[in-house]
Amino acid sequence: MDNFLEINLQALADNFKKISDFVGSDTSIMGVVKSNAYGHGLEKCALALDRVGCKWFAVTDIFEAQVLRKILPQSAILILGPVSRDDFSSAISGNFRLTIDSENDLEFLAGKAQIFGKRATIHIKVNTGMNRFGCDPLKVVSLVEKAKNYSSLFVEGIYSHFYNSADHEAIEKQWKIFSEVLFDLQKKDLEIPLRHIANSDAVFLNDQVWLELIRLGLALYGLAEQNVLALAPVLNWKAKILKIRGVSQGECVSYGCDYKAKKDFVLAIIGAGYADGYSRALSGKAEVLVSGKKCKVVGRINMDYTFIDITSAMRVSQKMSPAEGDEVILVGRQDKEEITVNDLARWAGTIPHEIVSRLPESAERRLVDRQIVNRQRLNYLTNDVT
Repeated sequence: MDNFLEINLQALADNFKKISDFVGSDTSIMGVVKSNAYGHGLEKCALALDRVGCKWFAVTDIFEAQVLRKILPQSAILILGPVSRDDFSSAISGNFRLTIDSENDLEFLAGKAQIFGKRATIHIKVNTGMNRFGCDPLKVVSLVEKAKNYSSLFVEGIYSHFYNSADHEAIEKQWKIFSEVLFDLQKKDLEIPLRHIANSDAVFLNDQVWLELIRLGLALYGLAEQNVLALAPVLNWKAKILKIRGVSQGECVSYGCDYKAKKDFVLAIIGAGYADGYSRALSGKAEVLVSGKKCKVVGRINMDYTFIDITSAMRVSQKMSPAEGDEVILVGRQDKEEITVNDLARWAGTIPHEIVSRLPESAERRLVDRQIVNRQRLNYLTNDVT
């Protein structure tokens, strides 16, 4: 492969342990592994988290849930997104936790579960301001009362979702609505064992929102904006130099001649493009690491290739200069320099979630043991996560 991802499962495990110690034993971590574990690789990341004590997992849809169930038969798996009624039977047989926010879905699910002779487990979602999914706060008590009248349903959890978890005021506003709903349920003696609203950034900004569960995505992968625990990035991204050539002043580079050389320079073409998840929006903005030096992306990023000005990385000795076949760092550290996922997001005008979730499932993911990396001997694991 001309580019590949290195996934440090030891860093993932360490991040889980740090956060678990931080929140204490009264709060459990739900590992959010939706969108192929934020591009890091669903199965390997889930197995690594399971081995360090993560018993709760969250996914977007039933397809991700079914992949998880094959490798984690005993784990609790919550499907965060809506599940088609056509898939209710599969969800019940897979023992997945379903998100419910309407009476119609509640009644239909109860009927399906009764037919199967099983008890479906549900988490009620409350709309506290995101206005995506969730029950109106004023209707939650009625919905829970109805759910508890069905012997085929178990109301295990209730939750909501912050729309701006990096903002204290926004957190307080939604927390007030959610806590009022919880109080109304308590007044009616409608007990629900598990409550959750906190996500990665909120965990570090407001400890009153921890409750029985916290849902962690970015923080586990070392990508959260709030990084008070010095959580380590789990992902590195590397590409190979395929061609090095000289470009003369006035010559064009890449499609459209958007970039015209202002002076003679040394150009490297690397084997990564927008088909690999290296966004076209990074054209002319991003930097990569070549021989420990930050080098600029020039010209338009192609489907499979990107153009780099490596003049600053060239040495007096040709043997010390970059060569075809050398590795370039798209995300990661080299010598004293580092390029982060957050850097890519800033250059592309987006968020880190988008950068990593758009990494193709077909991308090569090499599993790296941290201790071996520290000894400067890479060992690529293929069948194990230890």
